[in-house]
Amino acid sequence: MSEAKQAARPQQEPVVVNVSGLTERGARSSFSDYLLKVWDARSFVFHEARTSVQGEGREMILGHLWLILNPILDGILYYALFALILQLDKGIDNFVAYLLIGIFMYRMSARCVTNAAKSYVKDNKLVDAAGLPPVVVPIVSNLRVWLSGLPGYLVLVLLIVLIPPVEEFTALAFGALLIVPLQMFMNLGMSLLAAHWVGIIPDLDNLLRIAMRAWMFGSGVMFEISRIENLGPAFEFISYWNPLRWVLELTRDLLIYATWPPADGWIVLGLWGLIPTLLGAFLIWHRGGRYRKDRASVD
Repeated sequence: MSEAKQAARPQQEPVVVNVSGLTERGARSSFSDYLLKVWDARSFVFHEARTSVQGEGREMILGHLWLILNPILDGILYYALFALILQLDKGIDNFVAYLLIGIFMYRMSARCVTNAAKSYVKDNKLVDAAGLPPVVVPIVSNLRVWLSGLPGYLVLVLLIVLIPPVEEFTALAFGALLIVPLQMFMNLGMSLLAAHWVGIIPDLDNLLRIAMRAWMFGSGVMFEISRIENLGPAFEFISYWNPLRWVLELTRDLLIYATWPPADGWIVLGLWGLIPTLLGAFLIWHRGGRYRKDRASVD
């Protein structure tokens, strides 16, 4: 009887499931898909960076004013040292504006790189919980520094206008607005590379801090870059491809000397914004999310 019932039952056809769009859990996506995921997370990145900036300085009496006061105090200190004591201001027109541009722009780049370098060493549970690409971590750190330092650009312009000798801005001064995104992408590329290597070897953070100080003295922040170039052909070559040197020169040409900078500086900055950013993102993508494991093994 049972055999007859089984024979009477209709045969079920096999179900075909299309698995072409499925990926293995934890498998690495292609680099192009990875970049698309980063782009899709742009709202989260901006929200997280903005929220962090709003929470900074709440424990201090002056709060966010320190974001403006710190570079001003640094400028006063370096002016006293390099202009009054060492007298390195000779031959530099409007040394006060020259120095302020150097200090403000350098601090922006240095803070972006050093803060992002430690981003994988710190705890980032929110990014992990959201399932976002690991490269988002240093991007958030970089954007946080940039947002917190954004008022510094306005303060810089006001100081150049108000502190004698007063500079009269021309239409060329608006060209400085082009330098801001170029510096931002330059900072991002260097930050991604720093975050990658410090995330693997945390000890490199100490060497990075020394490198940042050397970068300051080698970029013409407080004196003319010709002092570095005159040391020899090797120094001249390194100085030419130093992106911070061009950030400072382009800004000074537009805001102080009312001249349009040469094309060399724009090209070097563009290359430093594109190549390190793609290279840093590629290295972080290739390594996946293994920075945490490295930190745990070091601890």
